[in-house]
Amino acid sequence: MYFLQVRVSSYNCVNIHTHEYIRLPKPSISVNPVVEVTLGPNVGITCSISTQQSGGTFILLKTSGSFRKTQTSSTNSATFSIFKVKFDNEGLYQCQYQTQVSCRDFISPLSDPVRLSINGKEKQKVPILIFFHNLY
Repeated sequence: MYFLQVRVSSYNCVNIHTHEYIRLPKPSISVNPVVEVTLGPNVGITCSISTQQSGGTFILLKTSGSFRKTQTSSTNSATFSIFKVKFDNEGLYQCQYQTQVSCRDFISPLSDPVRLSINGKEKQKVPILIFFHNLY
C-alpha cells in the first residue's frame, strides 16, 4: 500500500516522497499495579513490542474519549504514568508503535486492550438532619 505524503524533515528525507507503510507486530500492554486500584495512587501502563526496529514512538490511547499520549523510546518499551488516579482514568487502553527507518514509516496495529479499574465509589456529601424531640 502506498500513500503520497508531504514531509518536512530536519534530516533531509525527500520532501515529497512515496512512503511504504509496513505493519509491525502487535504491541503488548500491561498495567502496574495489576489489581484494581483505589483513588489517588500513581499507575503505570507499559507498552512493549518485539521488533528489531527500536527507537520509535509509543502511542497510548483510551478507547473511549480523546485521551492520547505519546512517548519516544530508544528501546522496545515505554511506560506511561498516570498520576493521582481518578475515576476519569478508568477504562480500556491500547497502544501502538511507530518508527521511521530510511524515510520509511513503520506502524503497528493496536494492542489488545487492557482495563484500568478504579475501586471505590465517589464520595458524595450527604446532608445530616438532627431532630430533637421534647419528651415533656
